[in-house]
Amino acid sequence: MCKIRIIIQNEKKEVERDYTIEFNNPEIHIIDRPAFCIYTPKNCNGYESILFKYSNLKEETLEANMDNTEFSVIYGKISGCLYGVSFRNYNNRDIGLLSKKLIDSSNGVRFKSNIQNFFKLVKEIILSVSNEKS
Repeated sequence: MCKIRIIIQNEKKEVERDYTIEFNNPEIHIIDRPAFCIYTPKNCNGYESILFKYSNLKEETLEANMDNTEFSVIYGKISGCLYGVSFRNYNNRDIGLLSKKLIDSSNGVRFKSNIQNFFKLVKEIILSVSNEKS
């Protein structure tokens, strides 16, 4: 179980909604859990984004994306925690393929577990935000 604060901002960076939600799926260890996340709707280029903010993580980050650049993430090189997600025309296939690509790129148990769980969390956040909009 994972509780996370979600802040939804509009195009002007004004807070539209601020709420905490409990997710049952992802099991993210307490030391790797984000303090909150910021969801921003589509910008002028049609991309939506999720930024994860941490109070205790500082590490080198890397970027990975799908070949079609419709979905990209910024992740911790050691921890596998996601710092940012950017996507256009979200679909489960892209998120599954990128998750598998990153999991296959490392031997670290913590890294693999976090990648898997954070990608599940991203799916849950997108579903939560779309439910909040309707």
